[in-house]
Amino acid sequence: MRGRKMSVAGPRRRLTNGARRCPSCGSVLAADNTAALCSRCLRDQLSGPPADLRVEFFQTDEFRAAFDSQHMGQVCRAYRHHPHWLELLGKTLNQETLGRWLGLNQSQISKLEKGAPEYNLKALREYAAALSLPHHMLWFDFPGERRYAFSEVEPRSMAASIEFEWQDPAFENPLRKLGEKAAGAALAALTAAESAAFGLRHQVVEIHASTMEQIEEEARQLSTDFIANDPLNTFMRSRRLRDDIFTLLDQRAFPHRQRLLYGFAARTCGYLAAAASDFYGDYDAAARQCRVARQLSDAADFSELQSWVLGIESGIAFWRDEWKRAATLAERSLELAVTRSGVMRAASMRARALARLGDKEGLQDVIAASEASSIDTVGDEENGMILFSEDNHLRCIGTANLWVGEARRAREQLTQALDAYLASSPENFAVITVIRADIALLIVDGQRC
Repeated sequence: MRGRKMSVAGPRRRLTNGARRCPSCGSVLAADNTAALCSRCLRDQLSGPPADLRVEFFQTDEFRAAFDSQHMGQVCRAYRHHPHWLELLGKTLNQETLGRWLGLNQSQISKLEKGAPEYNLKALREYAAALSLPHHMLWFDFPGERRYAFSEVEPRSMAASIEFEWQDPAFENPLRKLGEKAAGAALAALTAAESAAFGLRHQVVEIHASTMEQIEEEARQLSTDFIANDPLNTFMRSRRLRDDIFTLLDQRAFPHRQRLLYGFAARTCGYLAAAASDFYGDYDAAARQCRVARQLSDAADFSELQSWVLGIESGIAFWRDEWKRAATLAERSLELAVTRSGVMRAASMRARALARLGDKEGLQDVIAASEASSIDTVGDEENGMILFSEDNHLRCIGTANLWVGEARRAREQLTQALDAYLASSPENFAVITVIRADIALLIVDGQRC
């Protein structure tokens, strides 16, 4: 009887127990093959970048940090070191292979990863398209992009099929149907991505004085409404004002107008950062907004504005439990502050961070310095900012003293803050409740003074 025709791979071999096969073609894997595939299938797999990666592939801490850095080299590094390649290849994806996919050589990939950020928009788009990077995580846009899928930003709270046209004037109504908190959280993340995209599009028409007055008035009104008005309504107005300012900045303006526009753009991004943090608890989106706000405030070059943005950024770092970074940002904010509100904000942020770090001596130094500060001015630069009151400062340092066990000081400061809020802002239920809760902690812990 004639034998069976041999396959091109050669005669069949008897397999020992535990032998591994290539899941793609079924070939037996060599004993020294640490990859999941045989060499032939591996070559096929690496002939080009995978185009069918799910969005979950990019939802790792490494990728989030890389996208937030707005550095394509860091994104490439996170891509190469993804656990997927370790499972598939038994090692990380090398620079040579990634370079071949991007039309670069190994040394160019190394320079891309370790060097300065790439700012060429055409190159950024080519790299993103080649690696199938999700557009909603990028800090730049593609031509004609006008839609964003909420499901890509917050899959846990949004239906997969929902999309909105941002230019649709009826946008706010269907958004509310999703539930204000869920919709707001998704909107915060998307708005942060839009702000970050602007950071790469700087360009610079004389703008009529009445336009600047209108922007200034709207910014001033938002700084007031942020405290008391409907959160989503305030967020949407802040976002629209930011978009109007960004449109003006994309034109060419005379320097004195441009500087003011950068300042108001920084303010609106500051509102949006505070809203993302305080309203929706999205600290990643808030931090991203703050990075853009700081870039814009540096371009405006107003000290108090720079201090204000750093103060907001310190608060966001604090609620992310990054207390050392929060203290450092607050210290820089204090150095730049030129108004009493700025000093109170920076000192309060630093006091809370130092308290969480257990630095009692540093805490008392900050409190003493803020009380001895000779700065008592109210500056023009504060127009359109969310101000920080003496009462709020008293509340913050009282809470900081509570955290480090300074019961007597904490009780005095918190009691004074409570009386002040009840007299001047009785409608501020949230802050009053927090103060009362802190005072109750002193009583529960037996720390009566």
